[in-house]
Amino acid sequence: MEEEVKDKTSSYIRLAIWLIFIIAMVVIIKVSGHKNNYNDKSENVEESVKEITYAEKLSQLNNNYRYNYEININNEIITYTGMKMDDREAGTKIQGDLNINYFKENGYTYEVKDGGLFQIDNLYTNLDSTLLDVNNIKSLIKDITPYNTDETYNYYLSDKNITIYSDEKQITKIEITMNNDYYHLEFSDINAIKEINY
Repeated sequence: MEEEVKDKTSSYIRLAIWLIFIIAMVVIIKVSGHKNNYNDKSENVEESVKEITYAEKLSQLNNNYRYNYEININNEIITYTGMKMDDREAGTKIQGDLNINYFKENGYTYEVKDGGLFQIDNLYTNLDSTLLDVNNIKSLIKDITPYNTDETYNYYLSDKNITIYSDEKQITKIEITMNNDYYHLEFSDINAIKEINY
């Protein structure tokens, strides 16, 4: 009988040791899994918080965006509203009573009228159209160090001042002052335009 009690006690001890071992393994696996899960989450947070640099924002503003330009030349307001994708552009010009729907493709500009296209060459009369070209603006400022505060970058050239505004993701507007002339260029849907038709 004494031997039977010893066998039962020995069996209980072995069972207890196995239970402790199994519980320890489960705890180790849970803790290890929790650490990996924590690391994965912190990496995702770091990726989502990664700030886009000003240079990246400037390079994103290329040839694919919606725009709203307001130009003041000698106290006359001219607006251009439209979208651009590569070498195609469609929009509307408003200047006083003049309202022109236009389409640009392969270096040619057309007025869209009565369902057809009619080539024109006066879309940008009396203003500096190079200041509406984002790539030209980038080349004007490429060798100049801006004075910047938060998301605003100011470039002082000999004959004009260029101010570029951005949010956390992209360039939102460019303002150019030159003598008494003022160019206000706003951008949206950068790199989101899929197709342009007239």
